[in-house]
Amino acid sequence: METFAKKLIPIVLASAVTVVLFWQFFVRGYIPMPASFMVSWYEPWKTIFSPGGVPAIPHKPVGDDVFRQLYPFKMLASDQFRRFTMPFWNPYNGSGQPLLANLHPGYFNPLSVVLLFGTKTGWSWYILLHAPLVFLSMYFFMRTKRCSRSSSLISSVILTLSGAVVVRYMFGEFLFSFAMLPVLLALIERRWLLPVPFVVMLILVTVQPQISFYILLTALLYARSMRFAGALALGVGMASFGLFPSLELYQNANVTTGSSAFIFEKFLMPVTHLFSVIIPNYFGNSGTYNFWGETDYVETVGSIGMIPVALSLFAIRTRRSRFFVWGVVVTVLMTLDWILPRLLYRLPIPILSTSTPTRLYLLTTFFIAVLAGLGLDEVPRKKTLFGLFLLGVLAVAVSRFLPCPPEIGACPRVALRNSVFELSVFSVGSFLLFLPSVKKFGLIILLFAVGLYNGWKFLPMSPKSYVAMDLPVLRELQKIGPERIAGMGTGVFATDFATQYRYFDTTYYDPLYIKRYGELVSFVNTSDRARGLMRSDVTVVSDATVSADLSFRRERFWDITGSRILLTKKDDALLVVGDPVWQDDHWQLHHRASALPRAYLVYHLEIENDPDALLTQLFSPETDLTRTAFVEDSVSLAPNDPTDRGQVVIDSYTPNSVAISTESPEDAFLVLSDTYYPGWKAYVDGKEVFVYRTNYAFRGVLVPQGTHEIVFRYQPLSFAIGLWMSIVSFGVWGILLIKKKFYGGSERNRTAA
Repeated sequence: METFAKKLIPIVLASAVTVVLFWQFFVRGYIPMPASFMVSWYEPWKTIFSPGGVPAIPHKPVGDDVFRQLYPFKMLASDQFRRFTMPFWNPYNGSGQPLLANLHPGYFNPLSVVLLFGTKTGWSWYILLHAPLVFLSMYFFMRTKRCSRSSSLISSVILTLSGAVVVRYMFGEFLFSFAMLPVLLALIERRWLLPVPFVVMLILVTVQPQISFYILLTALLYARSMRFAGALALGVGMASFGLFPSLELYQNANVTTGSSAFIFEKFLMPVTHLFSVIIPNYFGNSGTYNFWGETDYVETVGSIGMIPVALSLFAIRTRRSRFFVWGVVVTVLMTLDWILPRLLYRLPIPILSTSTPTRLYLLTTFFIAVLAGLGLDEVPRKKTLFGLFLLGVLAVAVSRFLPCPPEIGACPRVALRNSVFELSVFSVGSFLLFLPSVKKFGLIILLFAVGLYNGWKFLPMSPKSYVAMDLPVLRELQKIGPERIAGMGTGVFATDFATQYRYFDTTYYDPLYIKRYGELVSFVNTSDRARGLMRSDVTVVSDATVSADLSFRRERFWDITGSRILLTKKDDALLVVGDPVWQDDHWQLHHRASALPRAYLVYHLEIENDPDALLTQLFSPETDLTRTAFVEDSVSLAPNDPTDRGQVVIDSYTPNSVAISTESPEDAFLVLSDTYYPGWKAYVDGKEVFVYRTNYAFRGVLVPQGTHEIVFRYQPLSFAIGLWMSIVSFGVWGILLIKKKFYGGSERNRTAA
């Protein structure tokens, strides 16, 4: 029976890892976010902080997805939760896009509750809390495997400070679900199936399907039990409130095998990449400006170190290690560039064929960390570690022959320096292994120190003043809404900043965007609705100088979307004729007189079912969009052209609803330049009416003559159905909790899975 003090050891060490890894937060008040990178290289801050393109702020050029996507989305969702509103819709970017259905930011992550109490500090604690969660969940599993306390602590330190985990802290999107993997396996070990459905639900609604698929498949293979499969299925049912909207979004998005094909050209790794597993930063580090690997550092880092790998080798022959050995083999083989992965990933298999394969390194790291703990007690049975030492020497030699990017210029020196460092650590660790009195304690301290050193290299921390940094131009853009802005020239703001600062923009950045809207943008950029479809970026060409045809299509797109304000840098003032409506030392805002209102009436409709023909007519110079709108469904509206065009006033505009007052001398058609998507309903004077997909990607409804109140509300049927399925599943789970139907034995009589 463990004493109370001994039970506190993992909590103390987990806290120590967190405090020391994020020491700048506790000592200097810094925020775990690459905000220094943002203000150095992204407008509107770049003009101020990097004059002439030379950054004046120290920063690490990593993790721009945090401030371009994840932080804005999480803050918008948290703001809606704080108002007791479901964050169904993001009205600010991409002319409106689904928010809640996009699972990967993890809106239902239980740790997100700290975001409700503030933004900057709340975000910091949200990120920080993932470290002790990973540590303690791993410790729980290793103790369940009947490993010693020291072995369990070593596995926890290895996993928490591994490269694959460290690079994910700042994103806050993978690690909660990943931490649930050892929890699931521990529940399987102890045959405690009652909590399994709840844990499965949390995994499914807090991360993108690729990661949840990997985690649940691993647990299912580990359990090899129909009863566990039943518990897993019940967990899927409990997660339906999140899964059904997500499935609907996937069906309407552009994430396909074709749009994702480039990923596997880019992210299937050569065998030489495995050197970075045993030698962290063998190919350098993005945080220290010397990364020279094959592709993106964050997506391909799998570093764990020579000591953990050596310890895992000691466990290979033990019976309880087989599952984890095969886990390492399979996950590594599925990330290497050879015929089997290429054939598999080309198959139109949802999730597998559309996601980055090297994210499997999270599982590889977990398996090696488990094996390291299991192997620690096997060390006395082994005679030598010389073979692994020679592998490290081989890595140094091979670095001389690998291609070196010209911007780095010293690749062999980078590989040599980090290899010598890791070989030195390995030598010290090998010496400690043969000192029984200090073996385990010494290894914990050594791995703790080395893990922190490597973690500090990458982990970006920024002064609080740079996070969500405000400027006068951003405040001015906020006043313009709900009218949209368009950017042109060198000063265009990055996508999704509109979500963070609550102004309205047509650009969007996320793989799960509405395909129909992406096709419209593609046609603007290339005159073809498919050729210009991108995997993640939905943005119109913003170059100042473009062809006459592209210029016309771009202006027409800005007109259609109600982009009444053109944003330019003051240096680009000659691009726009006329006086600005607002300016400061760096930026100018110009009024676009040709832009259509966000909501307006027309009295003539054209029905066109062919997408290409519709786009051709929509962008024809002969088409007067102030009088005509295009729909794809049969509609009864007598063509008319009254002198009095009527009046339209937007009374209120919130993320999930739009209220509009209309006054018209004749029956008319109301066009709202917000993206069409299933779930948007419209009510005229409280009576539901049909919502037409209008002008290829937007919304419209028939409005009778006279004065009326029109309300658009986002009420997704997918969420309603999913919610009812979740309620039923929770009810079943509650009955099972009462009757304890899933209880399969105690820890005392459990058997290894």
